[in-house]
Amino acid sequence: MTNIVTTSARVTKFKSMQQIQAMGRHSLRLDGASLRRLRAGAEKGAALHWCSRLHDDGVHPGDFVAMRDVEAAFHAHRKRHGIGDTKNGGLGLHLMVIVTSSFITDQGQLHDPNNPANQALFAESMAFARSVFGENSLYAARMDLDETGGGVVDLFLTPAAIDGRSKTLKIATSKFFTALRLKHRERMSYAALQTEWANWCNAHLSPAFERGKRKAVTRAEHLGVEEYRQARALAQLELDRMLDEAYEIRREAAADAALSAQDTATDYLMMTQTVEQDSAALEARRLCTEQGEEELRREQSALATDRTEVNHLTKELREGITVVRDMSLMLARLTLTVKEREAVGVMKSAIDQLLSLTSAVEPEC
Repeated sequence: MTNIVTTSARVTKFKSMQQIQAMGRHSLRLDGASLRRLRAGAEKGAALHWCSRLHDDGVHPGDFVAMRDVEAAFHAHRKRHGIGDTKNGGLGLHLMVIVTSSFITDQGQLHDPNNPANQALFAESMAFARSVFGENSLYAARMDLDETGGGVVDLFLTPAAIDGRSKTLKIATSKFFTALRLKHRERMSYAALQTEWANWCNAHLSPAFERGKRKAVTRAEHLGVEEYRQARALAQLELDRMLDEAYEIRREAAADAALSAQDTATDYLMMTQTVEQDSAALEARRLCTEQGEEELRREQSALATDRTEVNHLTKELREGITVVRDMSLMLARLTLTVKEREAVGVMKSAIDQLLSLTSAVEPEC
């Protein structure tokens, strides 16, 4: 190959099943666009194609309808790999990788399926898609050979990753585009995809490849009417992609901010619950302390009452003892008979015992 050739890539994010169904009708050559692009004398539907239904459903490679049914391949692929629905990831991607036709015509006919350049481009396109979006992301690929142009491969993908919340596999296109953007230090992941495809072609197809110009609008200068329309459509497509990427960046930033706010709210709620629990425990301990203090006050009051009663009884006992002592002195002065003296002795013994008991009962101060 003597000429320098360029590369480019286009990507569309599927947001509805209607888009996937439209791709299926085009693949089966049932829409108006495929008829308008049909090359004179070409066999309708001629292409290099691959579909994961070979593994997912066991379809025969010669089954034209089964191998080109994009919607059926999409559902079978997701079922086989357990890829769930997602709100933000959409329904996957339609990726178109392109090289200038001189890379193919330098090695044979542009629309020849046996041209080694066509076969190499088709194989490397699939390898490229898997390297960027995941080994199990690709479910259909097609290189149309019945149209006027050439060097274009259509790839249909469901990039998937484990969701952080549900811990299940879900379609997640933004994760892979962000990785591309960071890898090439590009502001827009669409520009990073262009660079990645050009680098892949250089490494696996030919070192003569160059990345396509960033400003596709310049292609509109000095072109014919049809070429000018194509250039305008291409420029509008790139503008749409840039707007999509800008929206994704804003959405990711908003999602990160929302997640951060949710984490902060969760932390605040947990802290509030902890404070409430600690406050409840302190209140319980305070109530217990108050109850203990009240019980202590009641016991102290009862003890004071008992002490007063003891003092009163001790006073009465002392007064009684004084009377008995006086009686004992009076008896001592009397002249008594032997029996009377024995009775007085018994009485004095009782008085001594009473005195000893009184001395043992001393009131507390």
